Amino acid sequence: MRAYFVCDMHAPGVEVRPLRQITGEAEFNEVFLTGVRLGDSLRLGEIGDGRRVVQTALMNERVAIGGAPVRRGGGRDRVRQPRRPPGRPGGPRRPVRPRLTAR
Repeated sequence: MRAYFVCDMHAPGVEVRPLRQITGEAEFNEVFLTGVRLGDSLRLGEIGDGRRVVQTALMNERVAIGGAPVRRGGGRDRVRQPRRPPGRPGGPRRPVRPRLTAR
């Protein structure tokens, strides 16, 4: 992707069609651009920078939806370890399957 542009969704040639779900709601849309011309003033970032702009936008969307802090390189800032109930040894646990099939 060479460049990323900001487009007015009400501009001539922009057609937005709702994608209806089985519930009848339309939370997403198809967008068709027919003969739409965008000036260089609407370009976001430099030419050749389109992929970086899209990746940044998608990562921000993921964080907004999931609410989890994300670092470059993947992973969380802090990984939580599962807590064991007090008094349980930290060693290996007994397999579950033999206990279930013995009944």
